Amino acid sequence: MFDEILKKIEFFSLLSPKEIELINNSCKIITLNKNNILFYEGEIAKSFYILVQGNLRLYKTTAMGNEIIIHNFTQPTMLAEMATFQKLF
Repeated sequence: MFDEILKKIEFFSLLSPKEIELINNSCKIITLNKNNILFYEGEIAKSFYILVQGNLRLYKTTAMGNEIIIHNFTQPTMLAEMATFQKLF
């Protein structure tokens, strides 16, 4: 399903077609609409995410209620991978 997208992400670029297929078969699709929140700061990541369409904004809200943009993600990219893999070690 997402084989070609996974191959474009550096983290997966050296995997064999069989390994890509295994990852692809374990993927779960979620859809977010504009202004939906994927997760909040401080939440423990239960999985990593692959952005396949659209873009995503990582931001902090100040005490005054202003948003400070930390990063803008564009597809294809992987998110929350470090927190997910750190649980393994």
